[in-house]
Amino acid sequence: MVRLWERMLDAYGPRWESAYGTVPNKAWTDGLAGITPEMIGTGLSRLLKSEEFKKWPPNVFEFRDMCSPKAEDYGLPDYDEAYWQAVNWGRVKHDDKHQAVLHAMREYIDMFGCRRLAEKEARRIFDTAWKKTIDHVAAGGELPEIPVEIPEELNIITEKGQAAGRAAMLKAMRK
Repeated sequence: MVRLWERMLDAYGPRWESAYGTVPNKAWTDGLAGITPEMIGTGLSRLLKSEEFKKWPPNVFEFRDMCSPKAEDYGLPDYDEAYWQAVNWGRVKHDDKHQAVLHAMREYIDMFGCRRLAEKEARRIFDTAWKKTIDHVAAGGELPEIPVEIPEELNIITEKGQAAGRAAMLKAMRK
């Protein structure tokens, strides 16, 4: 924590000192509890690339977010794509489905219950699940295989399949 403080003082000078002081304070120490040195390094790298924090330093919550793993760090879909896949899972082509989205839905979400919620609440639940999934992947956790699905043209539930089934039943009844 002391090294982070020194780097922030070097980068922001009096702006950092007037906002947070010259020694780590309790808010930052508590706010960064559980953040590893590697994660702090990631946060500092993102901070250097950020346009938002060129003039004024981040607060502890903003910096913690910069330190946290992001979907793109692990080749996962971004939040909007992952949410879209989860909501439209049955309509997404097999090859376009991502294992991490399946993991989020299986492990952390009651998808049936979410369908009855307002979108804002469903997105909040998905956001929590997606963050847990990213953390799972970051920790080296495995993802499930996407199950093989029956191609739509072979599915008897299709209108064409139902018509063929009725025709076969009528033909059998005539014999």
